[in-house]
Amino acid sequence: MKTFLALTGATALILGASVTSSAEWKHLSSTTGDIAVPNRGTQQTSATVFDIDKDGVNDFVITERTAAPSVVWYRRSKDGWSRGVIEPGLLRPEAGATFGDIDGDGDLDFIAGADGGGELGNQVWWWENPYPHLDPATGWKRHTIKRSGGASTTTLCSPTSTRTEAQSWSSGTRAGTRSSSRACQSTPR
Repeated sequence: MKTFLALTGATALILGASVTSSAEWKHLSSTTGDIAVPNRGTQQTSATVFDIDKDGVNDFVITERTAAPSVVWYRRSKDGWSRGVIEPGLLRPEAGATFGDIDGDGDLDFIAGADGGGELGNQVWWWENPYPHLDPATGWKRHTIKRSGGASTTTLCSPTSTRTEAQSWSSGTRAGTRSSSRACQSTPR
């Protein structure tokens, strides 16, 4: 039997596996204290599920664009879910994010793009997973993949047979901009 987890309240996310005839749902909410609130912001923009700590159990990342910390992650333990910080500062991550082994060290890094223009906008970043030194209170090292484009950026990193490539589209431009930066090309397959 597969167990599904639905998180609601300040965190809206569904984690699941393949559906079987005897699926069981467990409802957890940050409003009732079942799971820690990501931050006090009002615009959570993405939920990305992947195994951050290489324990074979999926963790998840929540981004938020109105309050710090802008990027947090949740790790599954025997006692429930614990929250850690990836980006302690205020950024404006747009809807949608992804992951990949950007630096080729065997763990999965996190990738997101910025919403809007101005100083915090028109950017795509990746955060270097510090595995095995995962300190929930310490942010991960952030790298900039690109700083250009229109008013809104959407990012996709996809593995190819030889490397991971980042592709981004900016709504303020006519055509998407394919960004194959050094960071995304450095992952041998």
